Amino acid sequence: MASISETELQRRLRSLERGVGFGANSYSGIVDPAANGSYKENDTYYNAATNNLWIFSGGAWSLANKQLHIRYADTVTNVSEQGLAANQVDVVQFSELPFSPSGVQKPWRGLWWGSVVASTDPTDYEWTYTSGAGSISVGIYSSNGTVFRNDTGSTILRADVAIGGELQNDTAHLSYKYKWAIAGDVICVDSNGNIVSDGLGTIYTDTVAVTCQSRSLSFHRADTDNSTASLNFRQMNLSADDIDNVKTIRCEVSNIP
Repeated sequence: MASISETELQRRLRSLERGVGFGANSYSGIVDPAANGSYKENDTYYNAATNNLWIFSGGAWSLANKQLHIRYADTVTNVSEQGLAANQVDVVQFSELPFSPSGVQKPWRGLWWGSVVASTDPTDYEWTYTSGAGSISVGIYSSNGTVFRNDTGSTILRADVAIGGELQNDTAHLSYKYKWAIAGDVICVDSNGNIVSDGLGTIYTDTVAVTCQSRSLSFHRADTDNSTASLNFRQMNLSADDIDNVKTIRCEVSNIP
């Protein structure tokens, strides 16, 4: 039996409550509800084992005329803010089963509250992309660790992009755009990709008051999209002289297909 998350379930129940009456409460479980004095008019109860929705009315529980149906798809395009597909052709491989015949999980899940018989129109369903297969993560690799001992040493900071848990190759990284910053301000670097500072622990950043170029024509913004240097900026060089105590350096990566 397919299931949905508690957060998703509560959101759908709250939406339904607006149709059955304000002030009602939502409950869920894996057995049918039993009437007792703790429930009030228009409370709802969702049985996750049967996908049945119950409404408390007149001191007793009765099945609602709406039942939750779950469907799956390989791809869904042209999805609205409400999660609805514009046309049936936008939903590919619409199915009751969460896996393909070859055992591959379908990444899209659709929910529909309706009659006992499920709708066969995929545009009736509210679609959510649930698979982690295409999830994107960005990590910063340091070639020499994250601590400079005795205020000496240097390291290379490199942004690594992983899609679906798989690190992308160097060719893919060349197409990405990078922006390195401290506290929201873009870091200044020289033409070789070395972070520039006052040598006493203050890294220079590009601000409205003082830009990288105003400090020196040889300084540039560490930003692929907006820089006077023709560097990829996937990686930068950092030395102990650039750090006073602790610095939090962030990298924003864009143009990831």
